Amino acid sequence: MSEKKVFVLPEVHVAFFPDGMNQHWEEYSDTELEELLNSRVAREVRRLYRIKDGYCVRDFCGESLVIPVSGAALEERKMAIINPVGKFLWDKLQTGQTMGDLLLAVLCEYEVSREEALEDIREFLAELETYKYLIIEKKEDEK
Repeated sequence: MSEKKVFVLPEVHVAFFPDGMNQHWEEYSDTELEELLNSRVAREVRRLYRIKDGYCVRDFCGESLVIPVSGAALEERKMAIINPVGKFLWDKLQTGQTMGDLLLAVLCEYEVSREEALEDIREFLAELETYKYLIIEKKEDEK
């Protein structure tokens, strides 16, 4: 009797990406998958963004003004003016929101391309983080 030959297929990981109206599958090796999961985009997807406690937005003379109202925010004595899109995002960020949540909200509210919306959201979040108005957390289902 001859020996049995064992055939092993190379291991491949498959990822599904809903990309607007198009949906596509991609195959990744172990190394490629690890790179994908550690990429900026993947880390961004697993984050929850929210506004720190102690700040609110008030309309004053036609402008949306971020003002400290309680706690440590009062000690920082920071105020800022935000535009209407910034006010829209600020309101969304009162509760934990992912980048996808924010992107979907902007795309539903404004006539803007996905790329432009994503760039504006990232810029706004970076500015909020710079001025320490933002808390960034991992989603609850992440370790």
